[in-house]
Amino acid sequence: MAERLKEMTINSRAAVPPWTLPSYNSKSSYQWEDQLAFCGLTRFGVAMLLSALAASGNARADDINDYPTVARSEYVFGCLKANGETREAIAQCSCSIDVIASLLPYERYVTAETVLSLSQVRGNLGGEFRSSEQASSALNDLRRAQAEAEVRCF
Repeated sequence: MAERLKEMTINSRAAVPPWTLPSYNSKSSYQWEDQLAFCGLTRFGVAMLLSALAASGNARADDINDYPTVARSEYVFGCLKANGETREAIAQCSCSIDVIASLLPYERYVTAETVLSLSQVRGNLGGEFRSSEQASSALNDLRRAQAEAEVRCF
């Protein structure tokens, strides 16, 4: 009887591929561990693998989405005021900031927005922002990104 039980256990393990998931009502409570051991993984290895995948996913998401929500919403709000407050304009303005974010790093965007804002100040302070080569470069980068966004989204 013991030999028959051992033979059934061995045969049932061989019939189940290692990538299949066991059901909650399986007879063996260690089926997961058996399958992971078959693949060369342990609980610790699985935990390390999952944490590494999560960390790399967050890093990529942070690289892609480095614009804070407030900055995106301010842009969309200003865009809506300029283009009419319609449902279509919301989609176009949201698309526009996404394109800008994909082309221009957030630090460069902040620099260009600051230059744009301070260049409207009258007097010497505004003149420095209007005539500076670095300020003009940042502003040109923003305008190129906005032009690309207009082509793609509007």
